[in-house]
Amino acid sequence: RSSDLLIQYHSSGATFLKPEILAEGEWQKWYRQDLISSVGFYSISLTLLVFFMLFGVVAAERQVVLYGCLFLFGLLWVSSQDGIGFQVLWPDFPRWNHWASYVLLYCFAACNFVVAFMSYGKKNVFSGLLLWGGISTVLSGFAVMVLPFSLMANLGALWLLLGVVGQMAIFVGWFNGINRPGRFAVGTLVALGGVLVLLLTVNLAGVSLPDFAHQYSVHLAYCVCSLASMLLILNHVLQMRKQREAALQQALLAAQEEASLNKALAQAEQNYQRVSHLANQHQMQLATASHDIRQP
Repeated sequence: RSSDLLIQYHSSGATFLKPEILAEGEWQKWYRQDLISSVGFYSISLTLLVFFMLFGVVAAERQVVLYGCLFLFGLLWVSSQDGIGFQVLWPDFPRWNHWASYVLLYCFAACNFVVAFMSYGKKNVFSGLLLWGGISTVLSGFAVMVLPFSLMANLGALWLLLGVVGQMAIFVGWFNGINRPGRFAVGTLVALGGVLVLLLTVNLAGVSLPDFAHQYSVHLAYCVCSLASMLLILNHVLQMRKQREAALQQALLAAQEEASLNKALAQAEQNYQRVSHLANQHQMQLATASHDIRQP
């Protein structure tokens, strides 16, 4: 005997997974797999972030600390996407969880613009665009309670993509300041750009991906972008340190040459004073002898 069951499904809040009806055993298996993958993802991400920020603090590099805070904020947004934030961080605030993914998305996109603006360090048209991009992202985020969820999600993803493109422009600008950028750094930048182009193409073309890819696409994008950005930032910091050490070495050599020249000049001055003193003594002796000869 068979019967039809009609279920009406209405999602409230952010979701990117289709609903499924599972048996209790299958659900328990899926839950354990998801829990294991979440523990692995967040433990590895937090460990990398801690070491990355500790390096910035010990090396006194402000850019490393800023980007570490940016990646930590991005990890918070990812936790709001996969439900870990509601399970662990704010379980007693379901209404906040309703808006958390959108609010954090816009905040994360705005932080991309702000960190890129602070890392650029030059006042021109591009730095102004970065600043206005951050301000516009924050202002457009206030419309999250008025406009439809789908429109706000697409708009937030667009702002986030523009912010990441701004970050890549910063990375390219760093390479322009290096005489010979390493192949590893250039390859990492190319790989990062390829991943972003692939994600953008898949989203715009509406390519249907397996459920596993949909479920962990945010985690994969975060891992690739954050790890590649960390490698690029560390490469930039090390290159800048090498340049500063080379400049200090050149300044030290110049100071040593100047010191040796000053020492030689002082020695020549002493020699001149000694020779001048001897010449005066000799002249006085000649004058005295001439006077004695002229005496009757």
